[in-house]
Amino acid sequence: MLSVRAVLRLLAWGAVGYCALTPTSALAQITVSFDQPKYFVNGPGDQVEVSVLIDGLDSTPEFDPVRRGLFSFAVRTTFDGAKAKLDTADDIDPVPELTFFGFDTGAFESLGLGFAAVKGNIRQQTSPLEPYGGSLLAKITLTNLATGPDSYPLRLEFFRTVGVNEQFFLDGAGTVLDSQIEFGQAEIVVIPEPPTWVLLGLAALGLAWSRTGARKSDAPEQ
Repeated sequence: MLSVRAVLRLLAWGAVGYCALTPTSALAQITVSFDQPKYFVNGPGDQVEVSVLIDGLDSTPEFDPVRRGLFSFAVRTTFDGAKAKLDTADDIDPVPELTFFGFDTGAFESLGLGFAAVKGNIRQQTSPLEPYGGSLLAKITLTNLATGPDSYPLRLEFFRTVGVNEQFFLDGAGTVLDSQIEFGQAEIVVIPEPPTWVLLGLAALGLAWSRTGARKSDAPEQ
């Protein structure tokens, strides 16, 4: 449960002001990363869904929620715009608990050549406020444009929209977490499917080998 003082301070944060509410404390490192280090596709048109998660305790192998929950987040995924794209804003899917922007319903989403970004906060019309206690922040669906064999990186960064003093990740007590956050990255690997004639050739070789083995096993012993 949040104290009355904490609630008032979070409400003062307002519709668009990601301002510092309390001094940042020296806590354990927090990581924001993808759910996998590598994603595999076969060629142009293949889609891949990547999950962006926050780990409030990087000393354990699991994704641990932030200790006092999250009030807000803002993250931007970047990639080679010649090798991947998002079709529509529907390809950005934040978790329902963080789909508010200030007091308004709907997280703020943005996409363009080589990036997909989203920022949001918890619902502020509840009393007391209920910080988000999960690890998943958003899912993003990318459409691959590259022909394999190829690979290209996915990177994460803060989603900045209002200047250098903007703050992004606040916990449920109003503490700014930005200085503690370390971003991870991943890679999309394009591996073409073998041509049909190669698959048929391999199947034929396998069949011939199995028949040869069967004949040898049936041969009478000398």
